[in-house]
Amino acid sequence: MPSRVDAVVGSSFTLDLNLKLRGVAFDPSAVLRMELTDREGLVVETVTEVTRVTAGHYRVTVPAQSVGGTLYDTWVYRPFVGADLLRWTGSVFVTEIAASEGDPAPTTEDSPDVPSENLCTLSATFYGVSGFGVKNVVVRFSPETASFSALAGSMIVQDVEVLSDAEGQVSFQLVRGVRGMLTVSHLGVSRIVTVPDADTADITELLAAAEDLLSVQLPTFTTLTGV
Repeated sequence: MPSRVDAVVGSSFTLDLNLKLRGVAFDPSAVLRMELTDREGLVVETVTEVTRVTAGHYRVTVPAQSVGGTLYDTWVYRPFVGADLLRWTGSVFVTEIAASEGDPAPTTEDSPDVPSENLCTLSATFYGVSGFGVKNVVVRFSPETASFSALAGSMIVQDVEVLSDAEGQVSFQLVRGVRGMLTVSHLGVSRIVTVPDADTADITELLAAAEDLLSVQLPTFTTLTGV
């Protein structure tokens, strides 16, 4: 069954949660549910049947989705008996099966309305373990809501999606200075990045330098004693 790294429209898929405390897997007192939301924060699916796979490892099965794009999975759990509920949020990109669907990405062969000195060309090559290029890897950039560009009087309002070719290569242009979510489907990687103020940028380097949004952050508890 597809998972976070290869979810597609029309097929159910699994999502996993891994919890650690001081680097060691731990089981909370309860994992209550997983809520799947879209970019506007609307809940599109709620799953209450949560399966414990191993210590600290939990899994849900999400029903098939009819619309692709980036969704966010929020897990609600109680770390310890009597503690307040905590939430952890990850992301999953649900790929459209038809390559023609989704927003077209400008390429270096197009002639954008934005001057070339305000554009950065992002590129990468994706290989399988056998050494061959991987076709149809989806790279998507979703600008932050009401994202302002470096161009006076302009705003960035649309996502960009592009597929790798038969050699596994992908190359497209973005407006410099725009901040947003960069997602690579086959890797299951989503990072918040800022488009560099440069002619070119390597997608893998941008992802490596960005913070991992899927790392679990647990609060630090302080024991208060009476005086």
